[in-house]
Amino acid sequence: MENNSNTEIRVTRLSDNVVARIAQIVQEGMIMGTDIVDLLRQIEIVDDGSAELQLNPSYMGRVLEQYAKLVEEAEVFKQNG
Repeated sequence: MENNSNTEIRVTRLSDNVVARIAQIVQEGMIMGTDIVDLLRQIEIVDDGSAELQLNPSYMGRVLEQYAKLVEEAEVFKQNG
């Protein structure tokens, strides 16, 4: 693909894991009533040379750690009423 200045533009797409994370953030915002803009800004995407951009594995690890912490806090809250 070329733009108006005749320089080549490389077209990439978002991978399923990136799209799923965006959908997850939107769902979190709806459930918790929080603003999703900052969460969207924090997404880390890497270009691994394939045709699709991927989530940075370390970013996804941090997200999973945060979820584990939220589940733990929810269990404590549930037990303490």
